[in-house]
Amino acid sequence: MRRPVFGMIVVVVIISLTGPLIGQTQDLIGQTQDEIVPMVEDQTIPEDVIDTGLVTLSNEYIRIIVNGEDENTGRYALETTEGDPNRVSDDGQPLIYGRPKPWTSYTSLRIDGEDYVFGGPTTKRSGLKGKYGTVIMPPSVQGDGIDTITQFGPIEVLQRLEFAVSSTTGYQDTARIIYQVTNTDTVPHQVGVRIMLDTLLGANDGAPFRFGELAILGDARYEGEALPEFWQAFDSLSDPRVIAQGTLIGPDVTRPDRIIFSNWGNFADGLWEVDFQLGREFLRAGEFELDSAVGLYWDPKALQPGETRLFVTAYGMGGLSINPGELSLGVTAPATVSLGVDGRVKIPVIAYVENTGSGIGRDLSVSLRLPSGMAFAAESYPTRNIGFLRPSRSAQVSWDIIADQRLAGKTVSLRVEVTGPDIETVAVERRLRILGPPELRFKLTAEPSPVSDYYLIKGTVQNFGQSSAYNVESALKIPDGWVAAPKEKLNRFLGELEAYPSEKGIVSWQWQIKPTGIKPIPRITATLTGTNTVPFLGETQHLGITGPDPRIILTPELSEYQVNQLVTFKIAAPDIQGFNGIRLVLKYDPELLVYLDHSRGKVWIDAAGNLLNYKVSTDTSTGQITIEGYHPQLGGVFTDAGELGYLRFLAIQSGETRLDLLEPPTVFSSVADQKINVVVEPIIISD
Repeated sequence: MRRPVFGMIVVVVIISLTGPLIGQTQDLIGQTQDEIVPMVEDQTIPEDVIDTGLVTLSNEYIRIIVNGEDENTGRYALETTEGDPNRVSDDGQPLIYGRPKPWTSYTSLRIDGEDYVFGGPTTKRSGLKGKYGTVIMPPSVQGDGIDTITQFGPIEVLQRLEFAVSSTTGYQDTARIIYQVTNTDTVPHQVGVRIMLDTLLGANDGAPFRFGELAILGDARYEGEALPEFWQAFDSLSDPRVIAQGTLIGPDVTRPDRIIFSNWGNFADGLWEVDFQLGREFLRAGEFELDSAVGLYWDPKALQPGETRLFVTAYGMGGLSINPGELSLGVTAPATVSLGVDGRVKIPVIAYVENTGSGIGRDLSVSLRLPSGMAFAAESYPTRNIGFLRPSRSAQVSWDIIADQRLAGKTVSLRVEVTGPDIETVAVERRLRILGPPELRFKLTAEPSPVSDYYLIKGTVQNFGQSSAYNVESALKIPDGWVAAPKEKLNRFLGELEAYPSEKGIVSWQWQIKPTGIKPIPRITATLTGTNTVPFLGETQHLGITGPDPRIILTPELSEYQVNQLVTFKIAAPDIQGFNGIRLVLKYDPELLVYLDHSRGKVWIDAAGNLLNYKVSTDTSTGQITIEGYHPQLGGVFTDAGELGYLRFLAIQSGETRLDLLEPPTVFSSVADQKINVVVEPIIISD
């Protein structure tokens, strides 16, 4: 339930941030009776509220909740179970609003300039004005995640929510939010994605977003190089109740083009564009209540026919190393980092300083001390001066540091110190583990299916590195003259491959394809890619597949004709390997048939519509026709079954006759020693 207005009294209550009445008042006012759910003081959701219509996944840290009802299908919420193992204050707290059933957060897609909302339709404010597709797979647990599929015309979109490890806590207390978008059409389409999260930290809907060195309390927009690796939000540095974190850049996510912070009402009404006013506080649009939300944008780009694209972000718990006191210091940095394929990694480090005492901090400096083997990036300096800090005020300082392969497999400590003339040094140490990059081994094999005429192309990949490979995909390249099984997807999203020896570091799959027309090919290939791996090309062994014997077919359109009726013969040469041309000398009976004309087949017309070298000569006195055609780049693969041409005659006398070969055919081919069969079908002409 969205929290409606309750006049100026509610504003005062929100500012005070005390007592259980806050969450209760926010949820009850203006709602119908069937929408009201009792709230308890710690904001935990009663177990009996997790009922039919919801699809959930839980671990010891968080719970993912997806709406499975016909209304608001696929919309999701996130809350803690036990949260941070070292803190009881964050147990059973919401991170994305959604009690009792998610509806306020939604994802929109801009397809060819039109805005659509993912999932089922709504009768509520959030996304009410949107266009909707068709939910072809309602939310269901698939492995370690919850999947939902919606179709927007030729655009198929899979939403997947799964557990992920937070970069700063090292625990599986984060939800990875994935959209896999596939163009099933034969033409390209422009597709963009916006993910809107209705953030909520326990009962606090107005905590600042900690973004690099900024504390954001009103409308803000960042893009390009201004995007940090992650942002955090918490209500108090000395004693935070909930620490939330959204990840923007990393090997397991897709970097957005921009991020916008604004009030929830703004995003609820604007399917893509919002009424952005720089610095405006997070008062819900049209009301008087703090209500923050965040929008992640991937701008529209062309999605080619058959192409699949991923849009991935992560949101969940954040980690801080805190030294509380009159001057509180908190430090965050990734708990574990992985070296890139170049053997290096840039690591963000952020220090939060809050004056929780009664006096003014004067001439304060914050310093970061690095262990041996690490260095500051060019734009970062070891010591930063933050000057004066009044009571209840805070400041943020950030650094970028560099580690290389000399530290692979090691754990190091970072030390941040705050110094000033009137204080004792305040320090925090934070440990950081550095892992080597993923190392993938990719194998591709092929074998005939035991139950059909398809071939099974089997892929296997295993990660033998020190760190996970993220967003791994494999794409099969179908050779010319082959087709995939119905509903077969050539792109396979394999997700995360954990480091060896994890059982989740190896995965196998298969495709089904079969040859048509010309069958022999040397090998089948497939690509393997990931956001933090080098691309791989997998290749099967030589298949040695043989097709049916090559043929020359002389077949009439009908088996019986009348005198004075038009008779048509089709000339074809299917299954000839490496076909480049042919010479046929044909014989017909001039006492029964009179030659009229001929037309060329599709073999002699290239993809651009150009006519290739081809001619027909006749001797009507003897009933002889010669067909000749040659081109060195025909290539031998015919989707038209080797259609050479058509001959037309007039039937002038009754009897049985046929079109036949006067001499053995001459075939020009890049493949030698082919035994060619001739198929001839007779006709009967009657009065």
